[in-house]
Amino acid sequence: MLDLAILGLLEERGELHGYEIRRQLREGLGLLANVSFGSLYPALARLEAAGAVEAIEARTTEETLAAPVPPTGSLSGELAVLRARRRGARRTRGQRARKAYRITDAGRALFADLLAGAGTSDDPRSFGLRLAFARHLPVPAR
Repeated sequence: MLDLAILGLLEERGELHGYEIRRQLREGLGLLANVSFGSLYPALARLEAAGAVEAIEARTTEETLAAPVPPTGSLSGELAVLRARRRGARRTRGQRARKAYRITDAGRALFADLLAGAGTSDDPRSFGLRLAFARHLPVPAR
């Protein structure tokens, strides 16, 4: 069931960090409110080994701040942009890159199989989870 939830979130929201996946599971779906990092990260590793998701290096604050900023037209505005870039660079120095995950084509196929597998789980939360992602099923399968 956790695999279905992870793949569904990645299908709907694109690239997500492990922390963001957990937050979405707790707040957005509510069905897996007690999911821990101890169960989430092994599930992500299992899905990655199966080729259903791929881990990518997430953009850091420094890379985001290095994006071109249009001129403000004032010296104080330019100084504010420069200070913000320096603060961002100091925060990210020495930190390892964060991993984000995205769904692959194989993951989309697995997601469709898990979603269509009605009645295959004894977990009472599986119905609500399938209902939350039902829009991804072809119309006749709904």
